[in-house]
Amino acid sequence: MRIAICDDEKEIIEEVNRYLEKLQKETEDRMEIYPFLNAEELLYEIEEMAPYDIVFLDIELGKDNGISVAENIKKRYPTTLIVFMTGFHQYVYEVFDVQPCGFLRKPIKWDEFNHVFQKALQQCDNRPALEYSIKGHFYRVLLKDIWFITSEKRQIILMLKDGEERYYGKMDEVEQTLLKMSNNFWRISQSVIINTRYLKEINYHTVTLENDEDRWTFNISQAYRVSTREKCMELWKLS
Repeated sequence: MRIAICDDEKEIIEEVNRYLEKLQKETEDRMEIYPFLNAEELLYEIEEMAPYDIVFLDIELGKDNGISVAENIKKRYPTTLIVFMTGFHQYVYEVFDVQPCGFLRKPIKWDEFNHVFQKALQQCDNRPALEYSIKGHFYRVLLKDIWFITSEKRQIILMLKDGEERYYGKMDEVEQTLLKMSNNFWRISQSVIINTRYLKEINYHTVTLENDEDRWTFNISQAYRVSTREKCMELWKLS
Protein backbone atom coordinates (compact mmCIF):
# COMPACT_ATOMS: atom_id res chain seq x y z
CA MET A 1 0.00 0.00 0.00
CA ARG A 2 1.35 3.41 -1.02
CA ILE A 3 0.60 6.28 1.36
CA ALA A 4 1.50 9.97 0.94
CA ILE A 5 1.61 12.60 3.69
CA CYS A 6 1.59 16.23 2.53
CA ASP A 7 1.84 19.05 5.06
CA ASP A 8 4.00 22.18 5.26
CA GLU A 9 4.61 21.44 8.96
CA LYS A 10 7.40 18.90 9.36
CA GLU A 11 6.16 18.01 12.85
CA ILE A 12 2.77 16.90 11.49
CA ILE A 13 4.41 14.71 8.83
CA GLU A 14 6.61 13.09 11.48
CA GLU A 15 3.62 12.54 13.76
CA VAL A 16 1.49 10.88 11.05
CA ASN A 17 4.50 8.82 9.97
CA ARG A 18 4.96 7.56 13.55
CA TYR A 19 1.29 6.57 13.74
CA LEU A 20 1.54 4.70 10.44
CA GLU A 21 4.73 2.91 11.50
CA LYS A 22 3.01 1.87 14.73
CA LEU A 23 0.07 0.43 12.77
CA GLN A 24 2.43 -1.28 10.37
CA LYS A 25 4.18 -3.09 13.25
CA GLU A 26 0.87 -4.08 14.83
CA THR A 27 -0.76 -5.38 11.64
CA GLU A 28 2.33 -6.39 9.59
CA ASP A 29 0.72 -4.68 6.59
CA ARG A 30 3.06 -3.56 3.80
CA MET A 31 3.19 0.23 3.62
CA GLU A 32 5.32 2.54 1.54
CA ILE A 33 5.16 5.98 3.16
CA TYR A 34 6.12 9.12 1.21
CA PRO A 35 6.40 12.53 2.95
CA PHE A 36 5.93 15.85 1.09
CA LEU A 37 6.38 19.36 2.48
CA ASN A 38 4.65 21.06 -0.45
CA ALA A 39 1.98 20.40 -3.05
CA GLU A 40 4.29 20.80 -6.06
CA GLU A 41 6.40 17.79 -5.09
CA LEU A 42 3.32 15.67 -4.39
CA LEU A 43 1.64 16.51 -7.70
CA TYR A 44 4.88 15.92 -9.61
CA GLU A 45 5.27 12.46 -8.05
CA ILE A 46 1.64 11.63 -8.81
CA GLU A 47 2.21 12.51 -12.47
CA GLU A 48 5.45 10.55 -12.76
CA MET A 49 4.94 7.56 -10.45
CA ALA A 50 2.26 5.01 -9.55
CA PRO A 51 -0.85 6.31 -7.74
CA TYR A 52 -1.16 6.43 -3.98
CA ASP A 53 -3.83 4.43 -2.17
CA ILE A 54 -4.26 7.04 0.59
CA VAL A 55 -3.14 10.68 0.77
CA PHE A 56 -3.08 12.55 4.10
CA LEU A 57 -3.39 16.14 2.94
CA ASP A 58 -3.21 19.45 4.78
CA ILE A 59 -5.94 21.82 3.65
CA GLU A 60 -3.67 24.88 4.02
CA LEU A 61 -0.36 24.21 2.25
CA GLY A 62 1.34 27.58 2.35
CA LYS A 63 0.33 29.32 -0.88
CA ASP A 64 -1.50 26.20 -2.10
CA ASN A 65 -5.06 25.18 -1.39
CA GLY A 66 -5.29 21.56 -0.28
CA ILE A 67 -8.81 21.23 -1.66
CA SER A 68 -7.69 22.14 -5.19
CA VAL A 69 -4.71 19.78 -4.81
CA ALA A 70 -7.16 17.01 -3.89
CA GLU A 71 -9.27 17.84 -6.94
CA ASN A 72 -6.19 17.43 -9.17
CA ILE A 73 -5.38 14.08 -7.57
CA LYS A 74 -8.96 12.85 -7.98
CA LYS A 75 -9.09 13.87 -11.64
CA ARG A 76 -6.11 11.65 -12.41
CA TYR A 77 -6.79 8.85 -9.91
CA PRO A 78 -10.45 8.86 -8.80
CA THR A 79 -9.94 5.88 -6.48
CA THR A 80 -7.20 7.52 -4.37
CA LEU A 81 -8.55 8.09 -0.86
CA ILE A 82 -8.09 11.57 0.62
CA VAL A 83 -7.83 12.27 4.36
CA PHE A 84 -7.79 16.00 5.10
CA MET A 85 -5.84 17.44 8.03
CA THR A 86 -6.51 20.92 9.40
CA GLY A 87 -6.71 23.05 12.52
CA PHE A 88 -9.48 25.19 11.02
CA HIS A 89 -12.97 23.76 11.44
CA GLN A 90 -14.59 26.10 8.91
CA TYR A 91 -13.20 23.96 6.07
CA VAL A 92 -15.27 20.92 6.99
CA TYR A 93 -18.16 21.96 4.74
CA GLU A 94 -15.97 22.94 1.77
CA VAL A 95 -14.37 19.57 1.08
CA PHE A 96 -17.35 17.36 0.28
CA ASP A 97 -17.06 17.81 -3.50
CA VAL A 98 -13.75 15.97 -3.24
CA GLN A 99 -15.45 13.17 -1.26
CA PRO A 100 -12.75 12.69 1.38
CA CYS A 101 -12.81 9.44 3.30
CA GLY A 102 -11.81 11.15 6.54
CA PHE A 103 -11.03 14.35 8.39
CA LEU A 104 -8.34 14.84 11.06
CA ARG A 105 -8.21 17.84 13.38
CA LYS A 106 -4.85 19.24 14.46
CA PRO A 107 -3.28 18.50 16.83
CA ILE A 108 -3.84 14.93 15.65
CA LYS A 109 -4.76 12.46 18.38
CA TRP A 110 -3.93 8.77 18.12
CA ASP A 111 -7.49 7.53 18.67
CA GLU A 112 -8.91 9.79 15.95
CA PHE A 113 -6.10 8.89 13.56
CA ASN A 114 -6.56 5.17 14.10
CA HIS A 115 -10.33 5.43 13.57
CA VAL A 116 -9.96 7.37 10.30
CA PHE A 117 -7.18 5.11 9.01
CA GLN A 118 -9.14 1.93 9.71
CA LYS A 119 -12.08 3.39 7.80
CA ALA A 120 -9.80 4.22 4.85
CA LEU A 121 -8.24 0.76 5.02
CA GLN A 122 -11.66 -0.83 4.83
CA GLN A 123 -12.45 1.16 1.69
CA CYS A 124 -9.18 -0.01 0.12
CA ASP A 125 -9.94 -3.62 1.00
CA ASN A 126 -13.44 -3.36 -0.46
CA ARG A 127 -12.06 -2.63 -3.93
CA PRO A 128 -10.72 -5.77 -5.62
CA ALA A 129 -7.19 -5.13 -6.81
CA LEU A 130 -4.16 -7.00 -8.11
CA GLU A 131 -0.94 -6.39 -6.21
CA TYR A 132 2.51 -6.80 -7.71
CA SER A 133 6.06 -5.58 -7.16
CA ILE A 134 8.69 -3.98 -9.39
CA LYS A 135 12.24 -3.67 -8.05
CA GLY A 136 11.10 -3.88 -4.45
CA HIS A 137 8.26 -1.38 -4.82
CA PHE A 138 4.72 -2.62 -4.35
CA TYR A 139 1.86 -1.53 -6.61
CA ARG A 140 -1.88 -2.09 -6.64
CA VAL A 141 -4.22 -1.85 -9.63
CA LEU A 142 -8.00 -2.14 -9.50
CA LEU A 143 -9.31 -5.18 -11.36
CA LYS A 144 -11.83 -3.08 -13.27
CA ASP A 145 -8.94 -1.08 -14.80
CA ILE A 146 -7.26 -4.17 -16.31
CA TRP A 147 -8.28 -4.80 -19.93
CA PHE A 148 -6.26 -7.97 -20.37
CA ILE A 149 -3.06 -9.65 -19.23
CA THR A 150 -0.39 -11.27 -21.38
CA SER A 151 3.00 -12.83 -20.70
CA GLU A 152 6.30 -12.61 -22.53
CA LYS A 153 9.69 -14.05 -21.51
CA ARG A 154 8.73 -14.52 -17.84
CA GLN A 155 7.20 -11.04 -17.69
CA ILE A 156 3.55 -10.37 -16.87
CA ILE A 157 2.12 -7.51 -18.95
CA LEU A 158 -0.93 -5.70 -17.60
CA MET A 159 -2.80 -3.68 -20.22
CA LEU A 160 -4.45 -0.81 -18.36
CA LYS A 161 -6.40 2.31 -19.21
CA ASP A 162 -3.28 4.36 -18.34
CA GLY A 163 -0.86 2.22 -20.39
CA GLU A 164 0.92 -1.02 -19.64
CA GLU A 165 2.81 -2.33 -16.63
CA ARG A 166 5.39 -5.14 -16.70
CA TYR A 167 6.72 -7.22 -13.86
CA TYR A 168 8.26 -10.66 -13.44
CA GLY A 169 5.80 -13.37 -12.49
CA LYS A 170 3.95 -16.53 -13.51
CA MET A 171 0.64 -16.61 -15.36
CA ASP A 172 -0.57 -19.60 -13.32
CA GLU A 173 -0.13 -17.60 -10.10
CA VAL A 174 -1.82 -14.52 -11.59
CA GLU A 175 -4.74 -16.66 -12.75
CA GLN A 176 -5.21 -18.23 -9.31
CA THR A 177 -5.07 -14.82 -7.61
CA LEU A 178 -7.69 -13.41 -9.96
CA LEU A 179 -10.00 -16.42 -9.56
CA LYS A 180 -10.16 -15.75 -5.81
CA MET A 181 -11.36 -12.18 -6.38
CA SER A 182 -13.46 -12.11 -9.55
CA ASN A 183 -15.32 -14.22 -12.12
CA ASN A 184 -14.62 -11.69 -14.87
CA PHE A 185 -11.18 -12.98 -15.83
CA TRP A 186 -10.86 -15.86 -18.28
CA ARG A 187 -7.67 -17.50 -19.40
CA ILE A 188 -7.96 -18.23 -23.13
CA SER A 189 -4.40 -19.41 -23.79
CA GLN A 190 -1.12 -19.99 -21.99
CA SER A 191 -0.22 -16.33 -22.41
CA VAL A 192 -3.54 -14.41 -22.36
CA ILE A 193 -6.11 -13.65 -19.65
CA ILE A 194 -9.01 -11.39 -20.63
CA ASN A 195 -11.33 -9.20 -18.58
CA THR A 196 -14.87 -9.99 -19.75
CA ARG A 197 -16.02 -6.51 -18.73
CA TYR A 198 -14.57 -5.50 -22.11
CA LEU A 199 -15.75 -8.52 -24.09
CA LYS A 200 -17.28 -7.44 -27.40
CA GLU A 201 -17.44 -10.60 -29.49
CA ILE A 202 -16.62 -14.26 -29.07
CA ASN A 203 -16.69 -17.38 -31.24
CA TYR A 204 -15.12 -20.82 -31.08
CA HIS A 205 -11.68 -19.60 -32.18
CA THR A 206 -11.35 -15.95 -31.12
CA VAL A 207 -12.43 -13.29 -28.64
CA THR A 208 -12.58 -9.55 -29.25
CA LEU A 209 -12.25 -6.93 -26.52
CA GLU A 210 -13.19 -3.30 -26.94
CA ASN A 211 -13.15 -0.05 -24.99
CA ASP A 212 -13.93 3.52 -26.08
CA GLU A 213 -10.74 3.82 -28.12
CA ASP A 214 -9.21 0.41 -28.86
CA ARG A 215 -10.12 -3.07 -30.02
CA TRP A 216 -8.15 -6.31 -29.65
CA THR A 217 -8.73 -9.82 -31.01
CA PHE A 218 -7.08 -12.90 -29.49
CA ASN A 219 -7.02 -16.54 -30.51
CA ILE A 220 -8.44 -19.07 -28.08
CA SER A 221 -5.97 -21.90 -27.91
CA GLN A 222 -7.30 -25.42 -28.39
CA ALA A 223 -6.57 -26.38 -24.79
CA TYR A 224 -8.87 -23.61 -23.51
CA ARG A 225 -11.74 -23.80 -26.01
CA VAL A 226 -13.93 -26.15 -23.97
CA SER A 227 -13.51 -24.20 -20.72
CA THR A 228 -14.11 -20.89 -22.52
CA ARG A 229 -17.28 -22.26 -24.09
CA GLU A 230 -18.51 -23.46 -20.68
CA LYS A 231 -17.86 -20.04 -19.18
CA CYS A 232 -19.75 -18.44 -22.05
CA MET A 233 -22.74 -20.67 -21.43
CA GLU A 234 -22.68 -19.77 -17.75
CA LEU A 235 -22.38 -16.08 -18.57
CA TRP A 236 -25.35 -16.24 -20.94
CA LYS A 237 -27.45 -17.98 -18.26
CA LEU A 238 -26.75 -15.06 -15.93
CA SER A 239 -27.52 -12.44 -18.56
